[in-house]
Amino acid sequence: MARGNLFRTFRIAILLVILVFTGFGTWLGQYQSTNWNDTLWVNVYPINGDGYETTQTYIESLSDETFADVEQFMSDEALRFGIEIEQPMEVGVQAPVESTPPEPPYGGNVVQIALWSLSLRLWAWRHSDGPPADIKVYVVYYDPEEVRSVAHSLGIERGRIGVVHAFAEKRMDSNNSFVVMHEILHTLGATDKYDPDNNYPVFPEGFAEPELTPTFPQHWTEIMGGRRPVTRRRAEMPDSLEESVVGDTTAAEIRWLD
Repeated sequence: MARGNLFRTFRIAILLVILVFTGFGTWLGQYQSTNWNDTLWVNVYPINGDGYETTQTYIESLSDETFADVEQFMSDEALRFGIEIEQPMEVGVQAPVESTPPEPPYGGNVVQIALWSLSLRLWAWRHSDGPPADIKVYVVYYDPEEVRSVAHSLGIERGRIGVVHAFAEKRMDSNNSFVVMHEILHTLGATDKYDPDNNYPVFPEGFAEPELTPTFPQHWTEIMGGRRPVTRRRAEMPDSLEESVVGDTTAAEIRWLD
């Protein structure tokens, strides 16, 4: 009996040590990602989400230039907040991934969400060919002529992984980049700033210009607010990142402000 208790105590101690080291490694990675001393490298992995040939043709047309607006947005906004690094982010498109990431447990409990997070990180580890990256974004594409709506995109800070559901259409590239940027910022610690029940930005942190008089219409979209408030009850998606900014609360979350 005593031996059994000793073994159980030893096993728990080993697990605690593993958790401590894992937690420290995660914290260190997150800290280094937002010290803004070096360029953050982002790998984008396209995935054919519907299996259509049209989607595959679109994926084959992707290049690093497709996400040049993401790099430009980060450069412009970092400079606006006094971050002096010349290029805070570089995005590279990697070879397509033939597998789809595990689906999140919508409405799941804490344990289910934790298990899903672990399974996503394991899946990403198995599907991360290409150069080393600070952030991995898996973009699942669908033909808009065949698929009218897509699942909610997400980004997790632990592991710095984003999963974006997007449309395989050139005219949608700017909209796709907005979502990619939103999820990248999640991986860096930024939180959503909109009401999940109606997608309307939360005041004041979800407004790009909370001190604007009159308040409506707002001129810009706060990137984590997701939409530009036009009236007290209506908000519109921006056409591109050129119509978006990083608000002060988001800047603080990613350590651009103290």
